[in-house]
Amino acid sequence: MTGNPRYNLYTTVMTLIINVILNYLLIPVYGIYGAAVASLVSFSLVNILKLLFLYKELKIHPYYFDFVKVIITILSGFLFIFSLKYYLNIFWMINLLLLVIINVLLYYFFCMGEEDYMIVEAFKKKFLGIS
Repeated sequence: MTGNPRYNLYTTVMTLIINVILNYLLIPVYGIYGAAVASLVSFSLVNILKLLFLYKELKIHPYYFDFVKVIITILSGFLFIFSLKYYLNIFWMINLLLLVIINVLLYYFFCMGEEDYMIVEAFKKKFLGIS
């Protein structure tokens, strides 16, 4: 969509090569977790390169600072649930439910913007009858 299909081709081929090499190295040692890490690393690296290309060539920055708050919120929710896992032996579905509840609450109190509040108010009016 940027008029640079060759760059997209090169980054896709680079993703393939990095992923295959990392899978070859990590799967024998770590199994399915190695495959997951290999995919994470290769796709993350290529997406960072695409972001740098957008910024350098087209002067476009698709993200803004509020995304950092969202990432911190999600990571803190994961860390909280991960730490609970070692202190309490809770069924995994309860862990997942707690994670969702904690992340929604953290997002609601720390990350919501003006548009988000408008959506919540519209939801309250339509489904809950609260104005």
